[in-house]
Amino acid sequence: MTEALPSVFPAKKRIAKTGGVCLDDGLRPPMKSLPPETPPAGSGHGLLERIALVCAACLVVVRRQLYRRNLIFGLTLLALGMAFAGAIPRGESLLARPFLFTFYWVACFLLVGLILGLACYDLRQVYRDQKPCDDFSDDLAEAEKEARTLAETELASMRAENGSQKSNRRNPPF
Repeated sequence: MTEALPSVFPAKKRIAKTGGVCLDDGLRPPMKSLPPETPPAGSGHGLLERIALVCAACLVVVRRQLYRRNLIFGLTLLALGMAFAGAIPRGESLLARPFLFTFYWVACFLLVGLILGLACYDLRQVYRDQKPCDDFSDDLAEAEKEARTLAETELASMRAENGSQKSNRRNPPF
């Protein structure tokens, strides 16, 4: 069966003759043995890498206005739902267990604090984004004042010219 192969494939003949073991035929450089597989550094297997990934995701969400406002809306709904659930449906079961009651309402309080913090950050970002617009509007106000002064000066000079022409019209030469 191996004799049927044409001589164009010498490596296949050699593999067949040696029982499936590839001998170096000199056509390819010798292969080096691969080192044992080790995960690359920073592959996300450690706790610190996971914490860094979560912090990076939080920064992305907080820095983009649309994501930040959607997060504030969702957390507000969650806080309202927790407050309602803690007061009416689960109120009796929470009162029966003081530790669980305290933990639940501290979690609600922290969630509301997070919402207020995000809202203050959003307000600060809106103010920071508005500041260049305020500077631009101040520049526009200065340009408007300058244009108004120039227009009034031109109008006064035109009236002065018109006034001299009108006085000539009132006294016809004949």
